[in-house]
Amino acid sequence: MLSISNFFIVLTLAAVTVSAKQCALNYGNYEAVFNAVNGTVYFRVSIQMGASVNNAWTAIGFGQSMNSGLDVIMIRILNGRIVVTDEYVRGYTRPVADRMNNVQIGSVNYSNGILVISFSRPIHTFDPMDHSLFGCTPWQFVASLSRMSPQGSVFHHDRTPRRELICLQQCTN
Repeated sequence: MLSISNFFIVLTLAAVTVSAKQCALNYGNYEAVFNAVNGTVYFRVSIQMGASVNNAWTAIGFGQSMNSGLDVIMIRILNGRIVVTDEYVRGYTRPVADRMNNVQIGSVNYSNGILVISFSRPIHTFDPMDHSLFGCTPWQFVASLSRMSPQGSVFHHDRTPRRELICLQQCTN
């Protein structure tokens, strides 16, 4: 028989499992961890790169599709520098920088072939090009490094982005 205290322990463990699953996504050599604190979403993206990589990109997009428009956080490895930008794409074209940058870089670390980038973004912004991240919204994860020109122009992603419905209220501390 399950006692009341054991029931709460089981219930709590189930809730933690759901939260942890919603707040960390792993796809092979790619991991994205995120949580919401006081109106801001904090991200940590890790990519196992192996040998030195130049002129490549990855991204996290917010919204239904490129056709309807995606709010995109672009991560570029550009001539040995790491650049994180707030961008927007509508249709099958290259993303363009937002007029208002709502992404704050926390840290960038490259060690033993693994790139780890921490950054944040408000759940709600006043930027018309940004999607609200409140509630359950579709996110698109480009879970690989894709090619880019030495000038920073991105080429088509090497793999189809992974679409996930993310419910940030399950990722709140």
